[in-house]
Amino acid sequence: MHSVYPAVIVRLWLKYTGLSLLFSIQVVASEPNRIISLAPYITETLYALGAEEKVIAVSRYCRYPPQAQLRPQVGDLFSADIEQIIALRPDVIFVSPSHHALAKKLIQLGITVKTIQAQRLDDIQEMIRYIADIIGHQQQGKEILQQLNTVIHHLQQKIPRSSPTTVLISLVHHINIERSPYYIAGTQDFYHDLLPHLKVNNAYTLPHPAVPALSKEGLYGLDPDIIIALLPAAESLNTPLPYIQQHWHNLQHLRAVRQQRLYFLSNDYTTIPGPRIGRLLYDLAVIIYPDMSWQPYSTLIQKNSPNKIAQQSD
Repeated sequence: MHSVYPAVIVRLWLKYTGLSLLFSIQVVASEPNRIISLAPYITETLYALGAEEKVIAVSRYCRYPPQAQLRPQVGDLFSADIEQIIALRPDVIFVSPSHHALAKKLIQLGITVKTIQAQRLDDIQEMIRYIADIIGHQQQGKEILQQLNTVIHHLQQKIPRSSPTTVLISLVHHINIERSPYYIAGTQDFYHDLLPHLKVNNAYTLPHPAVPALSKEGLYGLDPDIIIALLPAAESLNTPLPYIQQHWHNLQHLRAVRQQRLYFLSNDYTTIPGPRIGRLLYDLAVIIYPDMSWQPYSTLIQKNSPNKIAQQSD
């Protein structure tokens, strides 16, 4: 388990537990000023909402934004320093569903814990609204969601029609890539939810498992039109990026490889289900439709920001 992306580990864990918990039922009495986040996607959301001053500790996997790495680290997915957590006197602790045992222990100690899932696209949107409400940053939450809606609307207008094109998104690359299975996006995650906005189809169509693990023969059986391999953690796995890329290029039995429709994305946000989900969606559009003219993502967002629109209407 240590050899997979931190952001993907949650979904792997969900595959074996079957948990569908979205939020815990504890009530926060007032806006919290001392927050601990134990999941990268939650930490990023808190910072995007402008609550960085309230974040007093994070997990060791919380690397974005860079400022988050300056906060005390109180553990990871597999262990947490409960004594340190208690000493920090948090008003609330945000955790992922994979922290079920830890959350139960902290609640027994009288600490308010909020368990937040971000497996599907709807989960991500609800997470942003939910956290924004808890910390009293509703306006910032609306602005983040507006950015995603801007991208979705832009793609609806720009991409002319749906196509039978099939896309496979590869998620995890082990150190021993020659022997390990290929973990891909299934039909129960936010990657799958993004594809309809791109008017293409997921190459994998079965309802289970949540994170399919395919053999090389399984890949050949799917034979997708486009393959997008996400590689943000290649360095942390001690696997040279060129080695992984060459491994994929050697799979000449795949139509996507032969037709040069194999792509790699190494941005860190590609595996973090958080506020930058709109940026990932836009990246995928640029890859899938290379013959279209695309303005920079930042330009699109700036043009459609509420302030910009208000100025244009004056």
